[in-house]
Formats: sequence, structure tokens, C-alpha cells
Amino acid sequence: MTRMGQFFQRIYRLRVFDKAFQESDQEVSYSKDNWRWSLAIELSNILSTVTQMFVVILFFIYFNPLFGVIDLLIVMIVLTVLGRFFGKQIEAQRGFVAARRAKNPVSSAVRVSTRVKMGEKGILISGFSMILLLAALLYLSYTGEIDPANAVVLFFGLRMQNTALSGISLSLMRFARARTHSE
Repeated sequence: MTRMGQFFQRIYRLRVFDKAFQESDQEVSYSKDNWRWSLAIELSNILSTVTQMFVVILFFIYFNPLFGVIDLLIVMIVLTVLGRFFGKQIEAQRGFVAARRAKNPVSSAVRVSTRVKMGEKGILISGFSMILLLAALLYLSYTGEIDPANAVVLFFGLRMQNTALSGISLSLMRFARARTHSE
């Protein structure tokens, strides 16, 4: 049911974007229009993933308040780091745009690798946070704070959360690229 709902949400958002762009009085070139679409799609991906993550965090708090608060703090730290990576990516992408306008374009390999490397660094930070959260989960399970059945459910929730954080990292880097090209 969740996947079906996600399918319809992703299809429906295209109609919403199209309608909003058509109603806009702003004249944009064909190239800027493509970047505007990329920007809108990445923003909606990020927002829906963040919403999903905070629902998972509320779920964690329901199962075990202590673990939920630990999770919330670690997720906030990871999102802060991803935000810094995003800022660096914006600067790098603006530099690439400025170089292209100055008729001194940067190679595709450099542009792509800069974005991919920063996204992968975010995934690495997300993976490290997963290790910390798994350690906390194991400790709380070992001490009897979390019963084994709930520990299994929380483990699967952590896996889903890690996937979401990894997706946010990559989406933020694509969003930075779209944002600088649509300016």
C-alpha cells in the first residue's frame, strides 16, 4: 500500500509542477526550464524522504523513548553534516557555472566526480551513524531496556532510515547542481 501511495504521489507531483510552472508569469529559457524541473523533483524527493524519516523517528520514540531520542540526536547531527556538504556543493557548482560562462568550462569528469564524491561522503557519514545506532540498540537490548522483538523491529527501521539518509545525501548534491544551473 505504501509503495502504491508513493507511486501515485510521484506521478501526481508532475501534474502539480506542470500546472505551477504554466501559471508562472516568469519567462524562462528551455535550458532553465529543464533545471527548474530537476530542482522541483529533487526538492520533493528530499522533503518526502525527510518526512518519512521523522515518522520513523516518532515510531522509534513510541517503541523506546530513550532509543528514539538517541536516534533523533544522531539524525540531526547527520543532517547538519549533510547541510554543510550541500553548502560546499553549492559553491563548487557555482564555480562550474561561472567557469562555463567565462568560456573556461570544467571537464565533465571533474563536475560529476565532485558531486558524486560529496554524495558518497554523506553516505559514509550515514553509515557511521548506523553503526553508532546499532551499538546503542544492541546495548539497550542487552541491558533489557528493549525487548528482543522490539529490537528486531527497530533494526529494520534503522535500515530504512539509513537508506533514507543515503538518498538525501545524493539528492542534496543533485539539488545543488539544479539550483545553481537554474539561477
